[in-house]
Amino acid sequence: LMKARFNPDKAVLKDIVTPERYDRWLPLRKKYFKDDADIERVRPMFIAMQLRLSAGKDAGLNEDGSVSHIVEAAAKKYGVPVRTTDTKIEVKDPKQAIRDYTATPRAKDIECFNTAVDNIEADVEKIKARAKAWAVGDVDTFGKLPAPMTNRVCLDSLTSAPALQGEFSNLRERMLQGWLWEVEKALELNDVTLVVISLDEVLSPTGRFANLRARGYTIDAP
Repeated sequence: LMKARFNPDKAVLKDIVTPERYDRWLPLRKKYFKDDADIERVRPMFIAMQLRLSAGKDAGLNEDGSVSHIVEAAAKKYGVPVRTTDTKIEVKDPKQAIRDYTATPRAKDIECFNTAVDNIEADVEKIKARAKAWAVGDVDTFGKLPAPMTNRVCLDSLTSAPALQGEFSNLRERMLQGWLWEVEKALELNDVTLVVISLDEVLSPTGRFANLRARGYTIDAP
């Protein structure tokens, strides 16, 4: 499984991106990866994701202070039960599934990498602006700020293996239905239920709250 992180033909980054893009990448490697040349054996889309995380941490943005961690700590302290939604998948042939994933088109790998390299500074500024709006409850401003481009492009790349399209679609639907089931059960059994969910999902016209609204629930917008 760990081999799936690396280029299947043992190629290195310099061999599969344009010279211009590689020149743009080298200062980022030095800044965020301590100039570790071994990172170049990793598939470009995984390099891009790590670049996104490293740049976010460098800008003071990380998950250590996230609401979910704070809520979980408070719940544990006061003995409040916490439930999570788990989606189990039966993989009948794990080795074949790994081979199928390894067959993700290289063009998708490179698209994710190029997007990250070209937009990393702009993406970090977008994340910082969204974080500031979120922190003060400025929902209107948050809703108008675009999400980082790298997130969308790289998620598409991560789930683009041709032989696994059915599995990815089924997984997304099962995750949604599992979450809806847990929420409806909690609303039925509890006087008060607190759900931790991203503000993007709350505001999305097709998100999980929209699915609850479609089932007849009243949703008061933040």
